[in-house]
Amino acid sequence: MGMSCFASPAFRHDQQGTYDGLLGEDDLPKKSSEPSFSSIEEGPKSTRPVPTLHRRIVVAVLFLVIFMGALKYTPSLSLLDIIASLSTSDSSSLSAAFNHKCEALLTPPPKTYSNRLDSLVSELPQSTVWIAEPGPSASYFIGAFSTQDWQLSERPFLVAIGRSPRGSPRIFLVTPEFEALRASLIKLPRDLDGSVIWVKWREDQNPYEALKTALGYGVDAFILDGLTRQFVAEGLRSMLREEKDDGVLKEIGLIRERKSLWEVELLRCANQKTLHAIRKTKKRMYLGISESQTSRILEHEMAKTGLMGGGGLVLFGDVRFAKFQNSTLPHRALGSTTFAQLDKAARGVVDSWIGITAGTDTPNFDVFTHRLGHGIGLEGHESPYLVQGSLGERQVRSGHVFSLEPGIYLPVNGKTVNGINGVGVRLEDCFVVTEDEDGSLKGEWLSGPVQSWGDV
Repeated sequence: MGMSCFASPAFRHDQQGTYDGLLGEDDLPKKSSEPSFSSIEEGPKSTRPVPTLHRRIVVAVLFLVIFMGALKYTPSLSLLDIIASLSTSDSSSLSAAFNHKCEALLTPPPKTYSNRLDSLVSELPQSTVWIAEPGPSASYFIGAFSTQDWQLSERPFLVAIGRSPRGSPRIFLVTPEFEALRASLIKLPRDLDGSVIWVKWREDQNPYEALKTALGYGVDAFILDGLTRQFVAEGLRSMLREEKDDGVLKEIGLIRERKSLWEVELLRCANQKTLHAIRKTKKRMYLGISESQTSRILEHEMAKTGLMGGGGLVLFGDVRFAKFQNSTLPHRALGSTTFAQLDKAARGVVDSWIGITAGTDTPNFDVFTHRLGHGIGLEGHESPYLVQGSLGERQVRSGHVFSLEPGIYLPVNGKTVNGINGVGVRLEDCFVVTEDEDGSLKGEWLSGPVQSWGDV
């Protein structure tokens, strides 16, 4: 097995648990409106003797009724499966030292954002500003105005970064006037104090003209972040010239692509916590469990590590009935011949793949139809991409972090391999490129690869 490694470093501490000891399922508060047997026993005393034997018989009957009901709806379920699913006594856990290290990494090193801005400004041509909307790039350079901070609308909010007459970075935040107070409440890093200029525009004004006026006569061009919406780009082009020098765009892109040691360690924490949650989820799965049940377990295990809001996509598919898999989402049950896909998680592999022959000089695109991988960081998919063609004609640099995703895909109407088609599987593990003192490039896994069959 492998693991998908959407490894955003924005994990946070789970308030229900501690990093010294992750909460087990039994430690979570139980949400039930029915009193437990112990609460009944501790209630008002009856004047009659307590029928202890009778009560035990009732409990046993109730257990059998529940068990037989489970068998009715999941015929392949056995008593051993149910007992195994209830057992969460796995002693493996993340070490306290590792968790403390990850928690400490949540605070960026001093001058993180001012250093990033210095790098950006140093690549800008004279009389040029870099412009983005709220999103990962804006958040990377100024530590605020991610898509979680600010939802995009038809009213443009712009982040423009240029240089002052002294050569230091200047940040222009262009906001609708009626939203200026809300925008000002979003916290900016302290090392940006004195660098921010607020530009407000009324409903009857042109926001792009307001920005041009604020920039002054010394600025006549802009470089656009690649995620900017088309209508915003057109509005900016009506006021300023767009700089499209490929060399400049490449160098600016490398600033965010090449991860610092701090960023790599954040990604390592996110990957190892995700891998831990996947392993815990795998041990709680059993024949007959549904996709939705597995998804809830995965989300629960992720939350216990501090990775909040991640969840995961869980899909089951029987290799014998690949054509009929989409009709019962998300209630398919896990069977003995089932593929189990946990997005941001593990993908099951069957040993039928050993029948595939060795590759030739010409790739078999009927089977290998997916790129090898992509960059990863603040976004699940980001540049650079490991793919043939113009997008893949890039030099790998130290600090690049990739999700490596070798996969095999057999379309329903395509060729069969060992009698199988209509299925696809890939491994996903994260990898950082490093550089030795002599300049040679090497690498290091942030998760995986698996060492033995059946491992996650």
